[in-house]
Amino acid sequence: MNTRQMRYFIKVFELGNMTKAAATLHIAQPALTQQIHLLEAELGVPLFIRSTRGVKPTEEGTLLYKHAQTIVRQIDNTKAILHRHDNPVSGTVSIALASSTARMLALPLIHQVKQRYPSVILEIVDLPSADLTRQVLQGRVDFALTPDQQEIKGMVLKPFLVEELLLLLHADTNIKKRRVNIEDIKNVPLILQFAQPFTLSNRSCLPGATPAL
Repeated sequence: MNTRQMRYFIKVFELGNMTKAAATLHIAQPALTQQIHLLEAELGVPLFIRSTRGVKPTEEGTLLYKHAQTIVRQIDNTKAILHRHDNPVSGTVSIALASSTARMLALPLIHQVKQRYPSVILEIVDLPSADLTRQVLQGRVDFALTPDQQEIKGMVLKPFLVEELLLLLHADTNIKKRRVNIEDIKNVPLILQFAQPFTLSNRSCLPGATPAL
């Protein structure tokens, strides 16, 4: 068992598909499959259940994933410490993002961090928007990008971006303004995500609004 196999295993676990994992790792699929088979043979347990739809982790595979993440992180941190004289900015930084935000920003953010701070390990935690602030308060992440964040004692807030939201209406709806606020639609039945734990949905549920699933 070596770190390369650990990294291969982690990628297969996260993507749930050998073909996608091989493409992401830039290796041939047969080579990746062989490495996973060798890892299973060495450990003496099956790590994945194969099917035509992809792979699903076994109980042992899920347990190994948790340990593999820690192992790889410790190895990367050790390398960063040993090369601090080359790259004084090093360590692990964790940021929590809502799923919709992560789809827009995660990949560009990873590229920028890798380019500017190669010794920094970036961890992105994908969470519902209502859980983001709690993760910071509990010290589980270093910072979070949260929508419509209110002032909280002990936390520093810095505006990052303004996101445009679109309102789709039936042609018969009596709202003709090009720009509307929540007060304008407080009596309009809305189709929203389930009110918990989505922050923007909660803000839209004013008295008189009728959110629907």
